[in-house]
Amino acid sequence: MSGSYNRWPTHSGFDKFYGFIGGETNQWAPAIIDGTTPVEPPNTPGYHFTVDMTDKAIGWMQAQHALTPDYPARGNQFTGVIQGVTIHTSAAKLTPEQKKQLEELNDGAGLSID
Repeated sequence: MSGSYNRWPTHSGFDKFYGFIGGETNQWAPAIIDGTTPVEPPNTPGYHFTVDMTDKAIGWMQAQHALTPDYPARGNQFTGVIQGVTIHTSAAKLTPEQKKQLEELNDGAGLSID
């Protein structure tokens, strides 16, 4: 990738970006960007980007809460599906462990998780 990064998410007010640039990507073998660096998706059987992205979001929120427990944090997660269906689709794809982690993070911590 080449060119200016000043219109990328990390140069548009977001502290962290883990996703893909553009409107769509293969959800099983995505073109992932971490910040402004291309990264290879994990070569794991059953890999799906929504689960990977959710795990990264949970990890980032845990790190932010550990570093600044009294400071409210906010996370946005947009999957590669139609946004009207995103909330229901994303919630349906979360494992019970991921749901528990999100609930624990949000329980009295003042976090806003969209």
